[in-house]
Amino acid sequence: MEPNLLFKRQNIISLDGEWGFLLDKDKIGDKKQYFKGFNNQYIINVPFSYTTKASGVNVLEQVDIIWYQKEIEINSSQLKQDIYLCCEGIDEKAIVYVNGKQVGRNEGGNIAFRVLLNYALKVGKNLIVIKCEDDFSLSKARGKQRWLNYNYGCWYTQTNGIYKSIYLDFVPHVSLKEVKLTPVVKNNTLNIDYVIDNFCEDLYLDVKITFEGNLVNHVITYLDQDSNQITLDVYSKKIPNQVFFWHPFDPKLYDLEFKLIKNNKVIDNVKSYFGFREFTVSGNKLLMNGFSFYSKLVLYQGYFKDSNLTPENDDQIIDDIKTIKELGFNGIRAHNYVPSEKFLSYCDKLGLLVWIEYPSPHMFSLKMRDTATKEWLEIMKQKYNHPFSI
Repeated sequence: MEPNLLFKRQNIISLDGEWGFLLDKDKIGDKKQYFKGFNNQYIINVPFSYTTKASGVNVLEQVDIIWYQKEIEINSSQLKQDIYLCCEGIDEKAIVYVNGKQVGRNEGGNIAFRVLLNYALKVGKNLIVIKCEDDFSLSKARGKQRWLNYNYGCWYTQTNGIYKSIYLDFVPHVSLKEVKLTPVVKNNTLNIDYVIDNFCEDLYLDVKITFEGNLVNHVITYLDQDSNQITLDVYSKKIPNQVFFWHPFDPKLYDLEFKLIKNNKVIDNVKSYFGFREFTVSGNKLLMNGFSFYSKLVLYQGYFKDSNLTPENDDQIIDDIKTIKELGFNGIRAHNYVPSEKFLSYCDKLGLLVWIEYPSPHMFSLKMRDTATKEWLEIMKQKYNHPFSI
């Protein structure tokens, strides 16, 4: 599966795989200018944390500063687009360099982020270097990650650095930045909130909804501002019962395609999907699509034998989801961690509800309060469109 099926462009390049890697135990990387490149201490298999067997490094010791590097090649045609480095998860701080120049940074190991690379790129070979920082602080969002050099209780080997997928996204300068999808069951409609990056005049948004290959709705809307909402009817005589409601026991999905048009030419194309479902509350009852719904969830640890918080392959994800459903559960409580987009997309497709928990800190501080509030709001925003979410 692709890194993000909820917002998928065709021209992406996965950077998962081999990267040069170094454990900066003495914290000398900045002084030695590792951001310009360094001699590899290891070859690491991204996106697995260096503390796992799957990474190929398998060093359990906590090292507060680590470095990654990878060479990429960019041609002149690609450089005409905005080129983003998209990182689904780096624990806990990340600074990104291209050809020795800092291009971006992020703090928070539980959110996806992207960094625009263009002003430091050139035609030909380019060196991406990522410096990652993490430590045993108790006032960070640790979840079940230990803060001592041994496991005990329900605190396990720490996850440092890149631990989720990383890829290049080639995006037109004027582009669809994000969409928010909200089914409205009583009206058989889908509300689509959109944001346009680098908005300009004479833009149209082409939106097509299909279900199992059958056209449900197709509209083209003139855009007079960079952010607004459009509403589409999902009622169609071409599908059984005219509207298909997503449910864990029958999790069929609608497909979405967005085209941004200027001067009668498609300048951006994004594909997505949605499940037509709605959760509401009536008194002390949870309703799904207007009917009483009983959530039967299992506590899901999300750890894998040789790779900790990162599943090694799709089969591990599918086997877990199918086993949970075969045991009679309709959802999971993702215990103290945020699952990967790949895992969550399989939950959408196979029909498993997910209650995501923010990884808890183990000591309160004012900084932790601010960090947790900011990161949790971003997590809810990033996961909003998934039909699994309650």
